[in-house]
Amino acid sequence: MKPRILSVNTNLSYPEIEDYNFINAPSFSDYDAVIIDVEKISDTWTSHYSVDDSGEYRSNAAYDGGFSNTLSTLIDRRRIEATKLLYETGGVLVIYLQPEGPSLFVRKGQARKEYNRYSWLPHIEYSKEGEMKPRLKTADRLLSFPTDFYISARDGENIKVVQPDHPFTQYFKALEMNLRYNSIILPFKESEIINVIAQTKVNEIVGLDLPFYNGHIIFIPPPSGSLVDDLEKESAVIVNCIKQFFKSGPSGLHRPSWINAYSLPKDPGTLERIDEIENQLNKLGEEKAKLEEDLKKLEQIEGLLYYKGKLSLEPAVRRAFRMTGFDVLETDQYDGEYDLYVKKGSDNPEVIGEVEGTNGQIDKQKYGQLLSYVQERVTSGENPKGILIGNGFCEEEPEKRGEQFTLEVIRGCDSQGYCRLTTVTLFHIVKDILEKDGDDKLKERIKKDLLECTGEYKYRTS
Repeated sequence: MKPRILSVNTNLSYPEIEDYNFINAPSFSDYDAVIIDVEKISDTWTSHYSVDDSGEYRSNAAYDGGFSNTLSTLIDRRRIEATKLLYETGGVLVIYLQPEGPSLFVRKGQARKEYNRYSWLPHIEYSKEGEMKPRLKTADRLLSFPTDFYISARDGENIKVVQPDHPFTQYFKALEMNLRYNSIILPFKESEIINVIAQTKVNEIVGLDLPFYNGHIIFIPPPSGSLVDDLEKESAVIVNCIKQFFKSGPSGLHRPSWINAYSLPKDPGTLERIDEIENQLNKLGEEKAKLEEDLKKLEQIEGLLYYKGKLSLEPAVRRAFRMTGFDVLETDQYDGEYDLYVKKGSDNPEVIGEVEGTNGQIDKQKYGQLLSYVQERVTSGENPKGILIGNGFCEEEPEKRGEQFTLEVIRGCDSQGYCRLTTVTLFHIVKDILEKDGDDKLKERIKKDLLECTGEYKYRTS
């Protein structure tokens, strides 16, 4: 039987999905899975109130015409429904991870109550034996979850999957180009019972599977960019994830303490074989990671043709110079602000390079920086080689680009004996080196020619 799926505030459209908003949706517990975007929940009070002088939304239950009581009733009802969905039916609650949002502070007598986008979530308690139990009463702080479970605002797009076998991994893979996180989940003390699906570059949680007794709460970042207008694709991916989740059966669910007394006999050979396969998978994973890293390095070199900026073009240029035979230092290994730096060696002078990617020509600003850096080293007793590396007209195909350096830059570089090098030429240099299996003699010739060049470097194939 196909799972019944309720969509709340997402506008998803698919045969298995019924779409409603948070206020008028049927009972969550009537469904097998609920997908909810919590961002619009705060519209319930932000559309009703304005922020006060402190920048907060506030209400007093004695004077708001019953609004806060109605809101409290709605929140409590949704919490009960969500709890029954998870606790009693073993359903799945999929939540688009959003900031907790603007809160509403309600004064009722001497008490002060806070509502945010997550106030409707069920609360989990743990017994001394570690068993999970739901509680319908709301928690006092932020999420109605275990203590120390918090959501913090972040913004980024670098997401890595850390649990490749999880059914929702395909969400991150299929929508990779259209995902951007704006929140993270901070670790909490019951972290041993959660399954992290995806993290940021610095290992902050953006994808999470939280078992809730017989059910699961899944946090995923919301889609962004062009996918916002492609609801059919988004809907199909999420529905497939939910189907695979039900098909794969429960995982990570809490086992009661007494279940060990009913343990079935397990073949030792099966357990040993599982360990062997696990070791093989680890080795294959390491090999796969190395191959992916090698591929990433080549893609970075391809980026010489269209990259621009400190975080993309400059690292690619440094890698290309290393592949050409230069001993290039990383930026944290020297004190200067140079984009490219090679220490003086037995067969080369000190090299200082400036890198620029632009939609037009490389102008005199970058030349001025290079001139300043080189002159600073000259006054310190060194005689560095200056190289200006440019990726002009970077959004056009290389064959269609005109002169990449302005006339002022050409005159300036020529007067100082600096080398001008386009990243298109640098790309072809590296391509030739790779095709010739890293020929050392070829690299030595290129290195010598670059160091002796006092105009624009024109690469000649051997």
